[in-house]
Amino acid sequence: MVSINMFKKTEITNMAISILVLGLVFGFDDGKETFVLTRWLLNLLGMILIVAIIILIRETVIKITANRHKVDSEYGLWNIKKVLFKGGNLKSGVPIGIILTLLFSILSKGKLFFTAIGSHNLKERLAARTGRKYIFLEYKEESLIVMSGILTNIFLIYIAALLQTIFSINLNNFITINFFIALFNIILPVSNLDGAKIFFGSRLQWVFGVLFLLTSFSLFRLGFLTGLIIAAVLSGIGVLVYYFKWN
Repeated sequence: MVSINMFKKTEITNMAISILVLGLVFGFDDGKETFVLTRWLLNLLGMILIVAIIILIRETVIKITANRHKVDSEYGLWNIKKVLFKGGNLKSGVPIGIILTLLFSILSKGKLFFTAIGSHNLKERLAARTGRKYIFLEYKEESLIVMSGILTNIFLIYIAALLQTIFSINLNNFITINFFIALFNIILPVSNLDGAKIFFGSRLQWVFGVLFLLTSFSLFRLGFLTGLIIAAVLSGIGVLVYYFKWN
């Protein structure tokens, strides 16, 4: 069972920073031709709330998945500590994820999104894993754990689409934010990002994840089951093509 008490204070701080930064990025452009401060602030608060809901659900699912593998998952900001031209490491690191996220938003005036802010530090609980075939955490396990976050975003997209149909409410922002959070957390196999854990843990899983995200986002208007089934089939075909042609 996962509760808020299972998140460390540093995790809560990092999650809060991520929520505020992403909320600002998605709320930077309110889509209106004229700027009205009160309207802009209300839109910003709405975006922060949406991001907060998504991040909390996403991180809880990753915690639950990690716990099932007897692994501790700690959410942190994507920092770069090694500086080659100085020949050493920075003690606190440079928050490259936040820098790139804000840079994309400022230069594009809120039209482009970059959401790779955080990463997950995974550490096995050796005592709890005693008796398993592999006591130490495998790359494939890392891939499965962080992939649960991507699948959560896809599931939330379809839940939102279903609620839109039933209650005739506008959840387009919720859908868009889920997509971009998932996209940049899988598409970049660099540093300690989730995309790197998936890519190097299982290349086939990475290919499937990318294809499943893109096709799911393209097809969610077809309906919950229809969209997911077609997206899964198309992604599976893509994986087979990749396996036999390039793997």
